[in-house]
Amino acid sequence: MHIKSSEWYIHKHENDPAYKNVILHVVFNHNKTVLIEKQPVPTLELKSHIKSSIYNAYQILRNNPKWLQCESWLSSVNDITISSTIDKILAERLTIKSNRILSALSINNNDWQEIIYQRLLLSFGLSVNADSFLKLSILIPHKIIQKHKDSIEITESLLYGTTGFLDHEGDGDCFKHLKNHFHFYQKKYGLRNMRPIEWKFIRMRPSGFPTIRIAQLAKFLISNSRLDQFIFSDDHKSLIDRFEISIDSGFWYRHYKFDAESKPIKKSIGFHKIHSILINTIAHLKYAYGVDHKNENFKNGAIELLESNAILKKWEQLGLNSQNAASRQSLLHQKKNHCSNKKCLACPIGHHVFKQI
Repeated sequence: MHIKSSEWYIHKHENDPAYKNVILHVVFNHNKTVLIEKQPVPTLELKSHIKSSIYNAYQILRNNPKWLQCESWLSSVNDITISSTIDKILAERLTIKSNRILSALSINNNDWQEIIYQRLLLSFGLSVNADSFLKLSILIPHKIIQKHKDSIEITESLLYGTTGFLDHEGDGDCFKHLKNHFHFYQKKYGLRNMRPIEWKFIRMRPSGFPTIRIAQLAKFLISNSRLDQFIFSDDHKSLIDRFEISIDSGFWYRHYKFDAESKPIKKSIGFHKIHSILINTIAHLKYAYGVDHKNENFKNGAIELLESNAILKKWEQLGLNSQNAASRQSLLHQKKNHCSNKKCLACPIGHHVFKQI
């Protein structure tokens, strides 16, 4: 479907064999005849079937430059429409997230410990290193980490070695010690390591460097050998406590990278990072587990974990206050996946506003 039939040629469809079997071309404005093998393609022009007032109203809504296309009319939308939209979007968001997790679960032989491990490493990486942490979790699986759950040295060597950070000649006892450990276990388990270039350090605070995150991760894994406890526990305070990991001694207390000593400083996982992991990783894992096991208790437990962030403040400034965790996550999803993509006609609120213009 095109706005103008001439877009067929703008998009070079005449050179794509996949379009040779088109039997009907639906357009808003038929301004150019389209030919397939020198024969005109039957064309349905919608312009004559849509009232100009409806089309103009749609253009006003779609082209509104404000944060939300419907922002100017939002206060007039009734509570029932807003509530139903929030419920719909929450279900959509959680379904998308859980489907991704369940897809990965099938690849990992339905091993929930491995999936939780992979998702946790993904969340440790911040957005800039998320893919690298996920790759790390695949190259050094949890079942190997679990074999050395009582040794922080071996755990660190497995993680740092697999990242590729030990893949050069370095100085210092810590570096050499980790490298020697990794060479032994690399041969034992047949491990492959990444390239250091796959890790990003630029445009981030030193506390977020992957070297520091991995040090925190190693300590976290030693303290939490049974990762399924993050799905089974409904004690939110206990969940937060498990992520309160600090480096207040040893090599990484005085370093941000292997090759440069720095002022000694305690390096902790901050509250906002813990909050992000709970709502964007643990909650989704809980929900997916509930779907997989057809257990509503886990799905409800996931919703209880969901919290708000800065985007929600903007919604509240527009008069649309989120009443609970579920509605807050719905509004986040609505803005990112619907409003920002101007999918007004797929939204009940958009429908309501459209009728008023």
